[in-house]
Amino acid sequence: MSEAVTQNISMPQQAYNSAIRAKGLGRLASNAAIYTFANLASSAIPFLLLPLLTRVLTPEEYGIVSMYSTLLVALGAVAGLSIHGAVSVRMFDRETNHSQYIGTVLQILALSLFLILIVVLLCAPWLGAWLGLPTRWLVLAVFAAGAQFLINIRLVIWQIEGKARHYGSLQLIQVVLNVVLSLLLVLHVKLGWEGRLAGITVALYLCALWGGGALFYAKRINWHFNREYARDALRFGIPLMPHAVGSLFIGMGDRMIIASQHNLNEVGIYTAAMQLGLVISIIA
Repeated sequence: MSEAVTQNISMPQQAYNSAIRAKGLGRLASNAAIYTFANLASSAIPFLLLPLLTRVLTPEEYGIVSMYSTLLVALGAVAGLSIHGAVSVRMFDRETNHSQYIGTVLQILALSLFLILIVVLLCAPWLGAWLGLPTRWLVLAVFAAGAQFLINIRLVIWQIEGKARHYGSLQLIQVVLNVVLSLLLVLHVKLGWEGRLAGITVALYLCALWGGGALFYAKRINWHFNREYARDALRFGIPLMPHAVGSLFIGMGDRMIIASQHNLNEVGIYTAAMQLGLVISIIA
């Protein structure tokens, strides 16, 4: 009789456990779908804009846009010294003061951006001639790289917290701002390549303001500098720098070589052809 009672008690428990597992799997599938859609939307921007931009921009102008994107990736690889990954690790440590850690990381970012800005200004004559960019766009690119770092911090924290909808919303808003501003400035205001660069840059700035504001509103930032946290973040990020720089040359080296050996006109033609191949990459 006792076995029958035990069996009757365990059956509702088993049903409850099954319901919990099903709910967990459903949430996992939903979050995975949101992350996938948001990342696909971000990756599809160059391809979606390709038919329109290639009609109104010359190959040389399109080459300038490509080199600006390359510069953003290059600056992003060194801005903050790759320490945003340390935040994703430390968020799982309950003994860490997370808000103080994030505040310390952001102060390291500010210092690294200041040093990068000095280097960029010193190299501006050579760098501007190679990339086809005026000095003002080189400066704006430095701060755009910092904005992307801040956005990454906000996305990482939302991902760790399981807030896939917040994560996807920020990425999709950045996509919409990027596309709408670029089309408005290029097609209607007739700013040419500068309109496309402004669309990319302003979208990053606005989303960084939102991401930073969300961090501040959630009391995720404590500006008290902690040396131990700084050493921990740098120990994590600096060894990754060779990998980040290596990935940069693997992914962007082709355009750098073409720009140095030929001209921006050839870079524009090459970039347009390469982005057609992104369709296969996205499917893969």
